[in-house]
Amino acid sequence: MTGPARRLWRWSAVAALFLGTAAVTVVPLGDRGGSRGSTISRGPGGWLAARRYLQARGARVTLISEPLARYVQEQSVEPVEAGEPAEPAGSLELRDRTTHGEPRQRVAPLPPRRQPGPGVLALVFPWQALAAAEAADLEEPIEAHLGRGGDVVLAYSGEASGAERLLDVWQWDRAGEVPLAPWRWWPFTHREWQLRPAPGVPGAGGGGGRPLRVWAPRALPQVGPAATVLFTTPEGKPAVAVYRHHGGRVVVLPADALSNARLGEAGNADLLETLLRNLGPRWAFDEVDHGLVTAPAARGPLGRAADLLLAHLVLLYLLAVLALARRQGPAWREPATVAGSTATFLLGMGALHHRLGHHAEAARLLLRRARELDRGLRLPPDLDRQAASAGPRELVEIATQVARRRAGDPRIEPGEPHDPD
Repeated sequence: MTGPARRLWRWSAVAALFLGTAAVTVVPLGDRGGSRGSTISRGPGGWLAARRYLQARGARVTLISEPLARYVQEQSVEPVEAGEPAEPAGSLELRDRTTHGEPRQRVAPLPPRRQPGPGVLALVFPWQALAAAEAADLEEPIEAHLGRGGDVVLAYSGEASGAERLLDVWQWDRAGEVPLAPWRWWPFTHREWQLRPAPGVPGAGGGGGRPLRVWAPRALPQVGPAATVLFTTPEGKPAVAVYRHHGGRVVVLPADALSNARLGEAGNADLLETLLRNLGPRWAFDEVDHGLVTAPAARGPLGRAADLLLAHLVLLYLLAVLALARRQGPAWREPATVAGSTATFLLGMGALHHRLGHHAEAARLLLRRARELDRGLRLPPDLDRQAASAGPRELVEIATQVARRRAGDPRIEPGEPHDPD
């Protein structure tokens, strides 16, 4: 495998290892995400059970599948139903399995509505399809709904990136500092709270003030002094509250309090009954930001052209990867680094000249340097002719004769004239 191909495979393996590690790390942390808060979700964080409970109790539930501003505008042209009953039809006394058939106590009433309104607008978080730039556009329709005497149920998730924190209508407090130590971070993210009824609100939630069980949120809403606090955290901070705003009422509560996994708890179910009795039987859930949208129009030629262009880009990318991964030419071996003694250096230099074919030039240079060093040195005249076309063997023979002459060897090579002196 060539050097570029080997480097390509090495970086591919590193990228695959990084992606695998990221997937193993992120997927468990994101298990509590998904379609949480959606009233059509069967997951533990969804509100399907709450919606079906409201429908079973006679409430008229609407799933908003269009932008909130458009829905509120359409509702503004409809006449508000006057004389709306304060409680839905049916028995007002619920049976509790834990009380052996004894009726529950009456729920604590919320502040009464000043005028007939368009019903309840439920914003259950977290949202999945809302961009941060679109959050500022939600303030106007919410204010319009409250201005017509409507109610808003803000079920906050308390997450750091929750869309409810992008709204400038409400302010938020941290529920606690996130620890940096790994052995303390995992228990912190899996804390479970029991929300107790606030002092001065007897029977909040019904059933003698049963507590709510929720996962501890990362942030809590800031409520003013005029708000009625229904439930508090173990530290005494408001967690469930209701207050008036622009002619309507706003109820803030943790989204996990009425989720599918929590509605089986007595106190959590009592809270839903409290909201139903005091807010009325008309409920609308904003589902467009959970993915429930009307079917878009058929894609035109531009969309098909974009898909075709994307397919071509993917094909070109795959061809480039195959071209880089394929061997191009023979394998290249890096020459060994010459290091060590003088003999090793000279052997390396000799091997280099031998590979380059410098034998004839080396033979001529050898004879010239020998004569310059020793003026009285007598060499056979045939050596110059041999040096002109010397190869590896001839170079060795010439060097041997020069060495003998330099050492004073009296032997006469064949063809050399004899000097009688």
